[in-house]
Amino acid sequence: MIKLIATIGIIGLTTISCTSRKAVRTVSCDAANQELTMLVGTYTSGESKGIYSFRFDEESGTATPLSEAEVKNPSYLTPSADGKFVYAVSELGNEQAAAYAFAFDKEKGTFSRLNSQPT
Repeated sequence: MIKLIATIGIIGLTTISCTSRKAVRTVSCDAANQELTMLVGTYTSGESKGIYSFRFDEESGTATPLSEAEVKNPSYLTPSADGKFVYAVSELGNEQAAAYAFAFDKEKGTFSRLNSQPT
């Protein structure tokens, strides 16, 4: 069983309006605009691999698994502003702790590890 408790990030395919009033989320009838790419970081005790991507359908509330990347205890995830990269920090508290950079294909939900540096 996978515990999905650490970090959840969503890379949206919707538009946010910048006005003096509250930001308004624009959703069209196009099905592509009702699906988001969701990133989940997990603690890796047990069988968890670390980082997972899902396609999240806003209308139905269902999440479909897409891909995974092996990182120990990725307790913090963040996508780049353009969504082409994902950065993760492994929470280990020893010399194995590191920051990771992945190229991320938002359409496929796949990760390609680019680099890691000890923290």
